[in-house]
Amino acid sequence: MIFSAKIDGGTRLMGLIGQDISYTRSPALHNSSAALLGINAAYLPIDIARHNLSDFLSIAWQIGAMGFNVTTPHKSLVAELLGLPPEYSVNTLRRSAEGWEATSTDGRGFVLGLERMGCRLADFDGYVFLGNGGAVSAIVRELDQKPIRILRRDHTRDAYFGDERISFADFCPEELAKAWEDIGSRCLLIQATNAPHKGVELSEFSPALATFTGAVSDLVYAKPSALVEQAKAQGLPAQDGGAMLIEQARLSQQFWWGISVTFDQMADFLQSS
Repeated sequence: MIFSAKIDGGTRLMGLIGQDISYTRSPALHNSSAALLGINAAYLPIDIARHNLSDFLSIAWQIGAMGFNVTTPHKSLVAELLGLPPEYSVNTLRRSAEGWEATSTDGRGFVLGLERMGCRLADFDGYVFLGNGGAVSAIVRELDQKPIRILRRDHTRDAYFGDERISFADFCPEELAKAWEDIGSRCLLIQATNAPHKGVELSEFSPALATFTGAVSDLVYAKPSALVEQAKAQGLPAQDGGAMLIEQARLSQQFWWGISVTFDQMADFLQSS
């Protein structure tokens, strides 16, 4: 059931900051949660260009906004605007006495979402990422001391990681197949690009799973890549980003409000929206 929030003179602004975010389910999750918890806030999708982001955060502060989530492509930029190191990824902001306080729920939310699939980090020989966006750096910090391979198109972010566990390769099916040879076939494959949101299924990577014996976690929810269905067809654990989305949302609510709804309540919100 979706709960309707009452908008009045005390309602505080919240929202998701990003670009091309028409797919987002976050407003349904957080508005329903706020109404259920008695939080007087309205959570909106805020599609904003990079060059307007600094001004927006300043204005949002002046009007008393409560907090925000941040998504592609602004996670690193928000970190930069707040004076954080360039490798830092921000996906959640809250108002504090000193200004905007930042954190990332990506890493912990990912691990909790993985457990919803019945998997643990200890189950795998290593980790392979498709993509190197802001969420990847946050997730890497949560992983144990096993080999990590990142397949990416953009090489400029390589220096941000600075981790001896990590090796890099080009974003192509041949390199994905080679990863199993180098690391082992019982890896966790993490699809971390936003390609499916753009209608790109990444089906050219599916044949590379022929000798794969691990699990697939796609960070895209509702419309994941072809790799999820391929893994399921092979009888392997696989899921889209829905569980991670919920766990991230619950962590964000704890950061903003000190309380959150349950996983099952949020799953109901997601299904009803």
